[in-house]
Amino acid sequence: MVILWGALGGVVLLGCVGVGHGALGEQVLRGELAAAVKTYQTDFRDDEPAREDLAVAVLMQAARSEDTQERREAFMQLSSLGVRAVDWLQDLVEEPGPRATKVMALGLLADMGDVAAVGTLRELSHDLDPELLPIAIAHLDAKTDRARLLGYVTADDASTRRAACKALRALEGDREVIVALSERLRLDPDASVRARSLSSLAEVGGRTQPAIREALADDNQRVRFAALELQLEVQDERALEQVDQLLRGDASELAVEAARWVILNHMQIMVGAAKGLLERALSAPLIATRSQAVVALRGLPASLLEEATRARLEQEGDASVRLQLALRHMPSDAARKVLVDLESSASKSVALEAAVELAAVGDKESLDKVLAARADEHASLRARASRALAQNLHQSEAVIELLADNNVAVRCATARALLAGESAERT
Repeated sequence: MVILWGALGGVVLLGCVGVGHGALGEQVLRGELAAAVKTYQTDFRDDEPAREDLAVAVLMQAARSEDTQERREAFMQLSSLGVRAVDWLQDLVEEPGPRATKVMALGLLADMGDVAAVGTLRELSHDLDPELLPIAIAHLDAKTDRARLLGYVTADDASTRRAACKALRALEGDREVIVALSERLRLDPDASVRARSLSSLAEVGGRTQPAIREALADDNQRVRFAALELQLEVQDERALEQVDQLLRGDASELAVEAARWVILNHMQIMVGAAKGLLERALSAPLIATRSQAVVALRGLPASLLEEATRARLEQEGDASVRLQLALRHMPSDAARKVLVDLESSASKSVALEAAVELAAVGDKESLDKVLAARADEHASLRARASRALAQNLHQSEAVIELLADNNVAVRCATARALLAGESAERT
């Protein structure tokens, strides 16, 4: 086991390296990833604990990096592992390393309800650079730090404003907060800040605030539809009228979202119009609209517009939309035939997704194609192949070499996939 002298003045046992696997962790700590992979393949092949230790060590190395992008990739994957990552995050807080690593680890622990992490972030919040400040702001106490948060909602940095808007959501009924959030919703140049202020304003001041109604005309579709949903939930007459107009008009991405919402919420008076809109959207001239219609339908009952989507499966000319249609109709013979055809698509990402789906139902040739994607020139495809092999196709040993990939996103995605795959297999 690798032993380090902890940043807080004591001995820290590096949890990512188990008993008997010390060489793996030591090699990763020195940045010798290829050597660590070779050691695993020579001495520990098919050893599940060793495989997990190596995956965690790779994530931890990236999380401790001085490079901002490497840290972000590592923490994105650690966050997706949820409570399973708690011990590793605590190690990152206690071990020597960049201050940014400690703050980002504290942020994830705070997200999971760690009271001590919240307290530490509050102490650190007075002395953090713009990259890290939003992490601390998101966990400030809205009542105690109200004045600071109100100041942060007009900060230069959009991430800081967004975090402040989120933290203020706890101050229900506070008139000054309502005014501040309304102003952000109306005037902020960043759509993500407007979206965050919208949801917080609904919690603080209720869903009938004038600024929320005004957001129905926001330039950003995401903000417009979030406002529309809030208004629909309180049966706002203006919002209901707008939905009715959307459903009876030309197919658009916003209209598709409105139709999906109507069907999910069983608004019987509008369900017929919603189905009609979705059917029109399946043959809309814009690929984005057709794609969104199919994605929406995949989240709705399989029987909904089944004949229309089956017919569209034969007519659709865009490979990515055709893929989504095929996935909706798997494991039918017609869908499988389309996927076989898509394996030869000019779009490598579509071809890979088709191969993954066919491999999952036992097609050996398709599995070989997924395995071949591990060596693709595009990092995103190598990462996707890694995730599919480790998590869906039970081929964990096949992705070990990608832990030493020259792209940090591929390394971290592979590590996360191995850890998620191991967890699923034990479950």
